[in-house]
Parts: sequence; C-alpha cells; structure tokens
Amino acid sequence: MALGHERKTSGPGRTALARSTVHFSLADVEAADRLPQWQDVVCRTMTGCRASASDWADQCHADFDLVAGNRVSIAHSKTFGLGTSRDADCIRDDDDHKVFFLKLDGRTEMTVQEQRFILNPGDGVLVDYADTFRMQAIGTVCDLLVLRLPRTMIAANVGRDSVGFKHEAGSPMLELLRTYAMAAFNAGADGTGLNPVVERHIAELVGTLFLDPRDVSREPDSRAVDRARVVAIKEEIARSYRDPCLTLRRVAARLGFSARLGQLILSRAGVSFNELLFQHRLERAYERLVSPSRRVIDVAYEVGFSDLSHFHRLFKARFGHTPGETFEAVRR
Repeated sequence: MALGHERKTSGPGRTALARSTVHFSLADVEAADRLPQWQDVVCRTMTGCRASASDWADQCHADFDLVAGNRVSIAHSKTFGLGTSRDADCIRDDDDHKVFFLKLDGRTEMTVQEQRFILNPGDGVLVDYADTFRMQAIGTVCDLLVLRLPRTMIAANVGRDSVGFKHEAGSPMLELLRTYAMAAFNAGADGTGLNPVVERHIAELVGTLFLDPRDVSREPDSRAVDRARVVAIKEEIARSYRDPCLTLRRVAARLGFSARLGQLILSRAGVSFNELLFQHRLERAYERLVSPSRRVIDVAYEVGFSDLSHFHRLFKARFGHTPGETFEAVRR
C-alpha cells in the first residue's frame, strides 16, 4: 500500500496528515457522491478493491482510519450499505499481500475461494490478494479491523489452505490478536505509525493462528504472544480496576490462561501484576483529585482501594505528595 502522500479526507476537502496515518469519512458527502468517493479515495487508492452499494445505497456511510508501518498496516473500517470485492481486474502481479479481517460488530456475508460463510462479531478470516473475494454486510453496520501483511512475513506458518479458513469468536489467540492489534492501532493513530517491532509481533500473532487451526489454544513459544498477553492484561485492568478484589488469577481466567502463566509472562516483561494494577489505580485517582468536589476517601474507594492508609502510602511514593496535599492544592 503506497503511503507516500498520506492525507486526511472528509469528503472532497483533503488536508495533509502526519505520515503513515489516513482518515476518511463520508459524513459530509452528498448521498449521490458517496459511492464514487468511497471507490476513488479508499478502494482504488488504498485497498485495491472494488466498491458496491447495497439496497440502502441512499443511506450508505463510511469511516475509514488507517495506521501503517513500513510493511504492515492496520485499518479500522466502519461502513453501512457498502460492499467490497476484489475481482480479477483488481489483481496485480506485484501485490504480494495477505489480509486478515477481524469482525468487530455486525454480520457480513463473505465469499472466499468459492466458500460462502457469515462473519459474526469476534470472527476472523484470512484472504490472499492474489485471489478474488467478496464481502457484503447483512443489513447492519460492518465494523472491521483489517490487518494487511506481506506474504513473506507469515509464509512459514500460513499455507495455501489457510486462506478462507474462518476462525470462530471465542478463540483465545484470536482475542489476543484483536487486543494487540487494536492497541497498536490506537498507539500509532497519533501519526507515528507502526513500530517495526509491533509489525513483527502482528505477523507472528497472525501466523500463530495457523500453527494448528484445530487447536489454537496450545501454548506457542513466541515473544509476540507474551507481549500481546501483557497488553491484554493491561486492557483488563483498565476495564476492572475499580474492583477491590481484582487479582491476576481473575484476569488470567478471563483471558483464557492460568495465573501461573500470567505471572511468568509479566516476570519476563519485568513487571508484576500489582505494579500494573496500582499504577493504573493511582493515575485514575490523580485525575479525580483535581476536581475539588471529590473527597480523598471517596476517590480511594472509587478506584479500587479498600485500605486508605495503603492508598496514601502508594500515592505519595508515586507522585511525591499525599492525596490530601493534592486535594488542598487544587482547592487553593
């Protein structure tokens, strides 16, 4: 995907954006121009596909955001009333990419190598840009995370029979890939793009899905999987930090691995679960304390501390002053 002239686009007006980042929206485009705009700006120049409109063409809309590195790109596409296909006219000899679609929301009908199936939220499927495919949402918003990788980065694990294989929602490895890819997308959306290490991790995670399609729950020996699990633990902490009883055992169980494995992974990363948990709680507490209407004791309990003296001690060690001093400084 050529990204020499990245741009931010909202309808006809286009303004430059930081390298490796693209945003496009049909929000301000007249209904009659939406399909041509989507075809011209996104499908033809960025995805190499062909756009089509469904029965709801007059209501179609789309938002498309892309974050790219040197070799890998991650796009978040949210569309309604638009279909995407790659026919024989789209295929080029020099396009050596594979694309992994991760379904975030909605139901989409796909045809890959004459296989026809439905992608539901949480499902994933790999397509090859040397082949044709077609996808059309079924009366819903089509919310997709799209990972595009050179074939050579995943060739060791991903054979010809991997294309069109549907990975069902609920697979721990698929969820790890989604969590890590979304975190990488959000981190690179500020214009920095994807770090080369992150690109390798994405490729390894995609490849890991195909080590054995019938048993993706087995433990692969991969630094990328370790890193993805650390990110998943942080995400779960961010969701559940208010729970005063939150433990690594509970978090690991939600993520599909054992507490012992979680402890080992965090140890290899040079952190502990309590460090991550308390750091997150303290940062959320600091944000709340800058509001003069909040009491220190209320803030402590809101962010998951059940022991006020423990909260005071950790807060002072982290920020150099007590919660009460922070509160009084804000009041003044």
